[in-house]
Amino acid sequence: MNDVTINESRVKFSAPDSKTNIIKVTRTLPDGTEEPIGQIYADFGEGTDSMQYYSSTLTGEELLPPTADFIDIEREFEKSLRYIEQRSFENGIAEKMEEYERRNEEVQELRQTKTKAIHKVLKR
Repeated sequence: MNDVTINESRVKFSAPDSKTNIIKVTRTLPDGTEEPIGQIYADFGEGTDSMQYYSSTLTGEELLPPTADFIDIEREFEKSLRYIEQRSFENGIAEKMEEYERRNEEVQELRQTKTKAIHKVLKR
């Protein structure tokens, strides 16, 4: 199994399946769990000496045209992983911003309620 380290995540390429020649591509998250991110299909070309690799995401989207150079596929999965991590980071930031905005609104409501309560007490 070939590993490529990117920040704290790792891209792993399994050995080809003996029946289908499919190579599974996963990433290892910082907590140690693995998440599949794609597959590579090896085509031996019916008796010819050349081999072609077809890479795809889990949704079946082709990452790049078929190639005989596995290094190109490794680079493309590395790039794909960077994109996944960037998107995950951006989503995390957006969720935090929404949480802070919600908290700010709650604090504003509490302040208004407190101010109204103080005015009622003072008027008595």
